Amino acid sequence: MFHYSLSITPDNVERYVSSITFDIGRYGSLTKTLIFDRFLTEREAIHAAEAWLNQPMTMDHLQKLKEEGDLFCGGEDVTIEELNYNWKALGDCSFLERIDRQNHEITLFCGS
Repeated sequence: MFHYSLSITPDNVERYVSSITFDIGRYGSLTKTLIFDRFLTEREAIHAAEAWLNQPMTMDHLQKLKEEGDLFCGGEDVTIEELNYNWKALGDCSFLERIDRQNHEITLFCGS
């Protein structure tokens, strides 16, 4: 099961987050935005991103990664069997280094 390695601590306990954007590929070319129907804390929003990353990889997601060149582990030859979960496309880029906060939206920035 995937969890971000925290280089920083999401310590804001206020429920203000309406959406979170995070990388879904190794080099940050592709991102995913989750929009919530209620306000969450930063930690709850990060857990939602982790839950999405723990879902099985789809062929559509894999194709987008290949088209963007946003793969670390095999490029064009990688198969859905090798990247069976969304988080595997991140490679070693799982260290949460920065959270940008803008109004009710947060964006995660990760490094390796």
